[in-house]
Amino acid sequence: MSALLLIENIYYITHIGDSRIYCYECENETLTVLTNDDVSESGKLTACIGQNENIFLQYSEGVASGKIFLVCSDGLYKKMDTGFLANQMKKCNKRSLKELIVSLPQYVMDRGEQDNISMALIKMEN
Repeated sequence: MSALLLIENIYYITHIGDSRIYCYECENETLTVLTNDDVSESGKLTACIGQNENIFLQYSEGVASGKIFLVCSDGLYKKMDTGFLANQMKKCNKRSLKELIVSLPQYVMDRGEQDNISMALIKMEN
């Protein structure tokens, strides 16, 4: 589970598992992963909701304005090149959000991804 809550100009994130939240800062053109995967070196999921009673949810918060958030499943990021993703986010504007929603899954499917792909893009204006 990766959850992104936006209230006015602040974002709040809680996370556990192997989905992911990226943040692209438009002003300085940087892409950051805001969540850490709960996956072993062999690729096995090590933490998830319902696994046991002692789960630890990751939490973070920050300023949201001027940022684009990508919330996605592991089906999108496993075969994603982060340089390609950063370049696509750099080109992002209101009209191209829809294009990005279509092109990113196609990019990873063209690279052989067969897992399910879920994603949401949110652009916060200054």
